[in-house]
Amino acid sequence: MKNTKGSALILVILIISLISILTIISSERIVNTTKNSLIFSSQTQSYWYAMALESSASNYLSSKKQLDKIYDEKAQIEDLPKINVSFDNVNVQGTIRDLHSCFNLNILVRSKNSELIRNIETINILKSLLLNLNIDEFTVSEIIASLLDWIDSNDFTEDVNGAEDDFYTRLDSPYRTSNQLLFDLYELLSIKGFNKDLIQALQPYICIIPNTSDTRFNLNSISKKNPELLSAFFDNQISLTESSEILQDRPLDGFKDIEEFWSHPLLVNIQKNNNINSYLSFRSNFYELQTKVSNPINSYRMVSIFYIDDSNSVKVINRASGSF
Repeated sequence: MKNTKGSALILVILIISLISILTIISSERIVNTTKNSLIFSSQTQSYWYAMALESSASNYLSSKKQLDKIYDEKAQIEDLPKINVSFDNVNVQGTIRDLHSCFNLNILVRSKNSELIRNIETINILKSLLLNLNIDEFTVSEIIASLLDWIDSNDFTEDVNGAEDDFYTRLDSPYRTSNQLLFDLYELLSIKGFNKDLIQALQPYICIIPNTSDTRFNLNSISKKNPELLSAFFDNQISLTESSEILQDRPLDGFKDIEEFWSHPLLVNIQKNNNINSYLSFRSNFYELQTKVSNPINSYRMVSIFYIDDSNSVKVINRASGSF
């Protein structure tokens, strides 16, 4: 009789323990489901906030281009607005950038017979820019060589500091080179020599325009804060101080044409590269909107790239999003 009672007690304890375990598991699932639902809802809400800001930016750029055409004005980067709005514990930040005011890394190559080959002239401009930013020569050599190997169509390294498939496939999480134009600035994190700190330091000076390696620098939208970029165009034949002076001397409505630009006293004795004028312009067609949405649950980032055609029609040609 005692044995029977003992067995019954053990059985009851086992049943109670099992029920307790099932209750804990069920509770955890409910908590996780609720948490995932809140995260999804928050991300969806952030996405629509970002889309709303993108729509407003598109309308702004369209109206600004129409005014520029009427008054023949040249937009400068300092004129582009920055947005910072907070409501209901949500913060929305938006920054518009003229993508002709920075170095589009995709112009490091040019298309020939359906292949992407290296562009020596633009490679030299980027090298001068990086040196102007006080990046050491070894790092400059490594990131340029690796960047070119990542983009160009061939599968062999042309520089000992570069990296092709044989380097990336040996990593713990192997992958292959892209062998195509860059799609997003944060793609650089996959390339040998780049890291998050370096990309953030370079971000005011470099940019990515997807699907095109044929863009020009707008002399009227280069920021006065970035004389390093202007100096790099001329293989550093002019100092950063002189470059800053040229940008400060820029007319309020911008340089009218290439002749007015070259007439600046500090440029009279510059030894011009044969094709330098082909990389310079006074108009912009590509713009970037960086949107960041922050709330107590998570953060959301969206980068939208706009193209404005000759009829002032604005199109979104690229959109990348994720957390940050």
